[in-house]
Amino acid sequence: RDKVGPRDVVLLVDAYDVLLTPSALGIAPRFRALGRPLVFAAERTLWPDAALEPHYPPPPPPSFTNATAATGTMGTTGTALPGGGAGESEAYPPRFLNSGTVVGEGWAVRLMLGRLQRMGALTRCGPDDQRGFHKFFLENPELCALDYRGELFATLHFLTKPMHVHPGGHVLVGRAPSRDESLALADGAGEAEG
Repeated sequence: RDKVGPRDVVLLVDAYDVLLTPSALGIAPRFRALGRPLVFAAERTLWPDAALEPHYPPPPPPSFTNATAATGTMGTTGTALPGGGAGESEAYPPRFLNSGTVVGEGWAVRLMLGRLQRMGALTRCGPDDQRGFHKFFLENPELCALDYRGELFATLHFLTKPMHVHPGGHVLVGRAPSRDESLALADGAGEAEG
């Protein structure tokens, strides 16, 4: 815990359904380019609390770019990163948090985990830790963003586009493989078997 510096990049992932690729080694500069201290994967489904949907901002239009996000001209919600990539369709784009893949600066991750810990046993509200991450995300729009375009993460739940794997292990969803655009992680959002 004490070895993580405030500006270190910390990656939190689910234990059993996340695929790390060689691109994960270069996640720090890609994460920093998104302009927020915490970035979560985005997915199409809102789990476990569908009632939170009215509290989520709409996904940004496809014309938004990372440069738009970094300059602060992101629109009125303040929580949106540019949208469109990992398995998205324009009619049904990912717009909800998936806590299976999170990247952040050390200070922000420590703050988030401390607040989650103070919420008490997350299982009191059901058997899903994602509930606490939704709460933190919605209460801290100045700190958090979603990876709407799938530039860091791909949530494979309800995937509608093909997933490509480069011979070197780089993964890309929904467009022709390119080493520069390859994903760092893919989250299967599946059930544990065994």
